[in-house]
Amino acid sequence: MEKSFLFLFFFIIFIPLSYSDSWENKADLTLELRQFVDDNNDETFENQRALKLAYQGGRNYSKYEVKLNFSARYDDQDPSRKVIYPEDTFVRYALGPDTLIGGGYKILNFSYMEVFNPLDVANARIFDVSAVEFDKLGELFLGIESYVYKGDFKFFLTPHPTRPILPGKDSRVNLPKNFNKAQWLGQDGDEPDWSDHFIMSYEKVFDDFDLMFLFSKGMDRNRLFIGTLDYSRLGSVYIPDSSDVFTPFYFERYFSGVSTVYNFSSFQLKGALAHSYYLAEDEVLNVNSELEVQLKSPKDYSVAVLGFEKSISHSGGIDSTLLAEVQYSFIHEDDEEEFPLQNDLFLAWRISFNDINSKTLLFSILQDLESPEQEGFTQFKYSQRFSQTWFYEIYFVDYFIPDDASLEGLGLFREKEHVSLKIKKYF
Repeated sequence: MEKSFLFLFFFIIFIPLSYSDSWENKADLTLELRQFVDDNNDETFENQRALKLAYQGGRNYSKYEVKLNFSARYDDQDPSRKVIYPEDTFVRYALGPDTLIGGGYKILNFSYMEVFNPLDVANARIFDVSAVEFDKLGELFLGIESYVYKGDFKFFLTPHPTRPILPGKDSRVNLPKNFNKAQWLGQDGDEPDWSDHFIMSYEKVFDDFDLMFLFSKGMDRNRLFIGTLDYSRLGSVYIPDSSDVFTPFYFERYFSGVSTVYNFSSFQLKGALAHSYYLAEDEVLNVNSELEVQLKSPKDYSVAVLGFEKSISHSGGIDSTLLAEVQYSFIHEDDEEEFPLQNDLFLAWRISFNDINSKTLLFSILQDLESPEQEGFTQFKYSQRFSQTWFYEIYFVDYFIPDDASLEGLGLFREKEHVSLKIKKYF
C-alpha cells in the first residue's frame, strides 16, 4: 500500500491526545488462519497465517470530536498483506446544533443493501482471495455535514484517492510478478494523485421508508483493468511494446445514484439505481492467460438492484432473516463488453441465537444468471463470543468459476476455495 504521509501526520498529531485521562481506547487482536484446497501447484501455499490489530480511540470535547481508528495486519507468507491503514482518523467541529465540519480519513457508507451496493463508491478496498470478505481503507476528506429540510446533507472533498491494495506475486493468486503502482486515467489521460474529486449525498427518513441520493466525481476503484498503454498497432493487430503488462488502471467518472428502503409490517423492500459516466477514453491493452491481446476500456453503464429482507421469530428467542437481492447492469453502448456478474442473484439465511455468546449462522449463495457456466460462489459462516473478551468465527467459501474467467472479474478467485478461522481477543 502507498504509505501516505498524510495519515502519518494525523497519527503523530493524535498520539499526545491518547495520554489524556478522557481519551477512550479500544483494541482487538485477531489470529487469522486459512486452509485452501489443493490446486496442484507447488508454487502456491495451501495454508496461511496472519495477525491483525485494530485500534479505536477518541474523545469528545465541547464542540470537537477526535477519532483515531486504524488497522494493521502482519502475514508471514504474503508481503502484500503486511499493511497498516487508516479507517476513521479525523477531527470534527460543531459549527452549530445542526452542522459539522471535519477533515482526516474516513470510511464513508452510502448504501442500504446487503451485498450489491452500487452506491458504496467512496472507499478503496484490500482485494484478497475472497470476493465477499474485504477491508475498506479510509479516504482522505474535508467536508461538511448538516441537517437540512429534515434530512442529512453531506459534502466531502476527496482530493487524494487511496489506491486499492491488490494481491502480490507471493499471494495465493500466484501472479508472474507484482502489479505495478495503480494508474489513474482521467479526461486528459493520466490523472494526478491530487484532483477535484468530491462526494455529495442527501438522506431523508420518512414514516415508512428511507431515501438517499448520491452524486460524486472520482476514480472508479471497483472496476479494474490490467494491462499497458504502451503498445503499437500493425494493421488490425495490437502488440505490446514491452513484456510488462501488469499495470492496474482505474478510470475517472461521474457517478449518480439513489437508494431506498421501504418498511412493511413484516418485511423490507430495498432498491437502488446508479449510473456511471466515464470521463476517460483511454484504451488499455490487455493480455489474458491465453496470450490473447485485446483493447479494453469501461463503457458508461447503469445498475439496478432490488432487495428483500424478512425477519422471522422462532422459539427459544432465536431470530432468523431471509435475504434476497438481484442486480442487473446494462451498458450504454452498442459494443458488447465483458462485465463480470452483470445479472446476479444473491440468497441468504442468517440465524441469530440472541444468547449470551451472540451466536450467529449465515448461509448464502451468489449466482450469475447470465453465465452459461454457472459463475458464482456459496458461503457459510458461524461466529460467537466465548467468555467476555474472546470471539471466534469459522468461514467457508466455495467458488464455481469457469477456467477462462477474466482476472478483472471473479477469475481472480479461481481455485481459491478455503476455510478460515478467526480468533479475536478484545482489550
